[in-house]
Amino acid sequence: MTNPVPFLRHWFDGCKGAVQLVALDPDKKRGRLLYFVRPPFDWDAAAAWAREQSEAGFNVYFAACTQPPDATTDRTDASAYEYLASSRTSTT
Repeated sequence: MTNPVPFLRHWFDGCKGAVQLVALDPDKKRGRLLYFVRPPFDWDAAAAWAREQSEAGFNVYFAACTQPPDATTDRTDASAYEYLASSRTSTT
């Protein structure tokens, strides 16, 4: 995906929780890197972070549900704050 900003806006704008991005080393030699995007969401900064991690050899993913607004640690089932898949439908 060349520009993930429209995709992220579609799914997360209007949410109150923090969106967690995670960068994973496919060789598992480096730890998980976390990045949280909070309202008001700066998707351009998030996309820049994701590109930087990808260029450094990490695979970057996002959690499909938000985390509490003040989250600073990796997500868990118990920390899920908002579930998006059940509340929105894609227009594409």
